[in-house]
Amino acid sequence: AGQREDGFMVFTSTKLFWANRFSTFLFWALAPCLAANAHVVCVIDAAGFQAALNDASDGGIYNNEDNSINLAAGTYSTHSNGDQPFTFSSTAPHGVYVTGGGNINCATFSRNPKSTILSGHNQTPVIVAHSSNSASVFVLSELTIQDGESTQDGGGVSINATSTDAGGVSLNFSIVQKNHTTAKGAGVYIATGVNQGISLWNTVIVNNSADVDYGAGELVARDANSLVLLVSDDVVANTSSAIGATGALYLGGLGNLNVNFSIFAHNKNVGLYFANARGTLFYVDCGTVGGSAPAAVTGFVQTDPLFVDYMGSPPDLHLMSGSPLLAAAPYSGLLEPYDIEGHSIPLSGKVDFGAYEDTVFADGFDG
Repeated sequence: AGQREDGFMVFTSTKLFWANRFSTFLFWALAPCLAANAHVVCVIDAAGFQAALNDASDGGIYNNEDNSINLAAGTYSTHSNGDQPFTFSSTAPHGVYVTGGGNINCATFSRNPKSTILSGHNQTPVIVAHSSNSASVFVLSELTIQDGESTQDGGGVSINATSTDAGGVSLNFSIVQKNHTTAKGAGVYIATGVNQGISLWNTVIVNNSADVDYGAGELVARDANSLVLLVSDDVVANTSSAIGATGALYLGGLGNLNVNFSIFAHNKNVGLYFANARGTLFYVDCGTVGGSAPAAVTGFVQTDPLFVDYMGSPPDLHLMSGSPLLAAAPYSGLLEPYDIEGHSIPLSGKVDFGAYEDTVFADGFDG
């Protein structure tokens, strides 16, 4: 290992740390085989994070291989990046895996997205990335992405906004909160192309606001053979200021739109919006589903999830004792072995809806 002047530790490894963090069941090309010469870095500040993204981008010294960018716990503000969003752009057929929660040298990691904050400083989007190659993947895990500001779709996260961007994208064990755009999709705008997919696992999208529509965000599977997959997510208290607009998470494009074990609650007007008729709901709680009717529905409910305090600062989205969503869904191989906080998920029997598992004790009561 060595220390670079731009603020991050450099490691070389034959195995990306991300591969050990959550299961390789993503879909199609979203979890490519890891290159033998994959490059691993440990980032400790905003300048180092942008430098690592530059190294993995077109023209960068590590663009011809997979890159694992591990972030030590702390705050990474775009204000310290010249008031510019953290950016990445590549046409290469490789993966970039950004994981938060590391200790100072990324030798150990916490399962706590609150420990690593990426902030737009209420001035810029937080992350703007382009993976144009259909064999590429861009993965964000164990992060809090907040305080983004944009005039384009994707106030917090904008990935693959160009129509020719075709790479896969995965957002996991993360919190996307308090982002704003004057356009659509305040929390996230993520798109993908042919034979690829977008996945969100155990992620919270909360308190984001768009001026035009879709406060939570937009996920777009552009090709008929592409996929949007949501598993164990919480989409809560997102809004839009326009009359008749929604706080919804918009799922669109030509691909399949699959939503599983997730909660959509307290969003303005609509919680989830299907823009095509290829949607499916599997053990989902959503007060209002907009757009096209889903093609298949199993275990769908419309109920108050009874969060501990969704209006708090910060919000507490653990389920209270007595929530109808505790142990209310059957175990599935789609589920990760742990939740957003690292709590184990049962490998059989019943599981909770949403990003937080085994929350019956979170408020101090057994019931």
